Amino acid sequence: MGTSERSLGGHAGQRPAANNQRLKGGLPGPPVPAPRCRSMILGSWISGQDASTWADPRVWGEAGGSLIDTRVGPSSAASAVFRLHPGLRSGGIGRGSAACHRLIIPLVLSRFRLIRIRSLMSPVKPIFDPDHLYFVTTTAARHMSIFQRSEIKQILVDSLSHLHKSGKIKLYAFVVMPNHIHWISRFACDPGLSGSVRDFKKFTARQIVQKYQFEINSQALSMLEKEARSIRDQQYKVWEDGFDARDIFSTNFLRQKVDYIHQNPCQSRWRLVTSPEEYPWSSAAFYLANRPAIIDLDDVRDLMVG
Repeated sequence: MGTSERSLGGHAGQRPAANNQRLKGGLPGPPVPAPRCRSMILGSWISGQDASTWADPRVWGEAGGSLIDTRVGPSSAASAVFRLHPGLRSGGIGRGSAACHRLIIPLVLSRFRLIRIRSLMSPVKPIFDPDHLYFVTTTAARHMSIFQRSEIKQILVDSLSHLHKSGKIKLYAFVVMPNHIHWISRFACDPGLSGSVRDFKKFTARQIVQKYQFEINSQALSMLEKEARSIRDQQYKVWEDGFDARDIFSTNFLRQKVDYIHQNPCQSRWRLVTSPEEYPWSSAAFYLANRPAIIDLDDVRDLMVG
């Protein structure tokens, strides 16, 4: 396969093109499903959900840091726009409508606190098919920068590597950010998409808590304990509930998501590196600089045709 055929194009935020391409391995891009009677809210915060207000390195950086600083800067206001699925017929929202509706929800950015309306953020979980690829996102509790340190990031990539080596997933691309992780995988029937993500979150949460306990990082442990106060029989909470998974239905959508993963550390709200391949906690070096990634990968370019 020539160099041009193995390149990964596309840009973050690009709207997926029409479904006119196929992926190898029996993965035709399915048509957009007809509206169904299901309560699904799609969309993301315009204000940037990656911008954590719980990012103080004094807590998540070294053991024994001081209390977290929740200030987010000058007063301002923003809006969140959600697209409502046109098939929403339950709850009286969008009843009988043939077009997507928008629900504008104000976000208040005060000098000392960011108030997020989170109850309507419903993660997308498609019907699982072991032949399909999925773009998975899971986020730290309250978007705290729990994964800021290299030692914590290593826990996450080691867990991904274990899933990969054990045959539970095919791992094509990933990035570990200070407060969330994205990856693209195909999942084995057992334990499947939900089971694999559940095992990943459970194991990494336990390892992270044990790391802070060994370091006697009482401030970090206190924050994690506070997040678990309303959960029965759970002392600490590392991850937000649930996860988001997008069915990859075409090569264009696949290219877009791989590009988004690699560009994530360079985005203006992060600026962790100036070029994607400089960031060690992603698959960018493998694809963009022809260097081994920090963990073994399956080459996504082998799946692309056309």
